[in-house]
Amino acid sequence: MIVAQIYLPHLDPTIFKTIIIWQYSGNLILNPTSTPCSLTPLYRTIEFLKIPALRTKFFETLITSCRTNFCSLTGGGRAIFLGKFNEFCGVVKPSDLGKLIECMEVIVEHFVVLPDAFLGALEGGAVSNVFVAAFIGARRNLGHWRSCGKCFDIEREEKGVRGCK
Repeated sequence: MIVAQIYLPHLDPTIFKTIIIWQYSGNLILNPTSTPCSLTPLYRTIEFLKIPALRTKFFETLITSCRTNFCSLTGGGRAIFLGKFNEFCGVVKPSDLGKLIECMEVIVEHFVVLPDAFLGALEGGAVSNVFVAAFIGARRNLGHWRSCGKCFDIEREEKGVRGCK
């Protein structure tokens, strides 16, 4: 039974090559600062093709890439990555919020976030809702926002919140 069809002419050759390389070698290479950036199209293709193992590898690779490469990016490279990550957050399923929070933990450690600039980005629609949720989760996990631990645990349990420590 065919659940979905994909016509190869509609699949970007670079994305197709990335998937084929992963299938044969198990390696997945992500370069979030490249132009064009394959992060969002690759995620969309993985979701469309419904390849759970590749989806897992995608997030593992993204999180590892953030942890190991972010410090070596120039200011311009960090800005490019942040823009691409925000774009990516705009298409990610809410169930992947925990994985985005892990990436965001690295990002927030390398940026000084000014309230006026953040507010401007929010008002201008430049920041996705999922990006904001990941930002809040990362800041919380890193202990940048303190709260009563007992109240936090009770509220988290009541709401069934995931992705926060």
